[in-house]
Amino acid sequence: MKKLGRNDLCHCGSGIKYKRCCLEKDERTINGKVIPFPGMGASSLKPQLEVDQLRQMINDKLTWMEWGADEHRELAESLFPQICREHDLKEESELFKVFSMLMVWNNFSKEVNPNYRKPGGYASALEYMTVSLLEIQTTKSDLAKKHEVSVATLTKYNGHIQDFMDGVALPDESLTSEDEEQDSAQ
Repeated sequence: MKKLGRNDLCHCGSGIKYKRCCLEKDERTINGKVIPFPGMGASSLKPQLEVDQLRQMINDKLTWMEWGADEHRELAESLFPQICREHDLKEESELFKVFSMLMVWNNFSKEVNPNYRKPGGYASALEYMTVSLLEIQTTKSDLAKKHEVSVATLTKYNGHIQDFMDGVALPDESLTSEDEEQDSAQ
């Protein structure tokens, strides 16, 4: 395994050079334990990743990730930054939760490659999962209405992603867009 150089891109995926990102933090740790240096307060032991950097990392990650199809990438590009804006997410922990759901969607789209004509089913399911993870109060009904799908469609697509996360194999016919046809008729 090649040793990471100071001018290489950081291992965390931020797109920033290692020397400007995680080098200092990595030098302060041994076997996963933070080593306090003299004169360092407790607050300086906390990772110093700025919220703006994390938001930028989410946007940057979207552009260089491999996707199952262009429509999967486009859904991510519109949905995840929108969630950050609408809920005014500023805390590192909140943004990392959004980032983790982005990674789930990316892995799901690559491995399952779901077919859909309208992104509303998966967009509503992903938003529901993300706001649930963030402990933001909302209803399936509100999100279904926002994404112009039925609650049944949101629930079904949420189930597909949950099954994937739980390691359950999905039959190909379950990923068709029959619910979208039903939503179009409404």
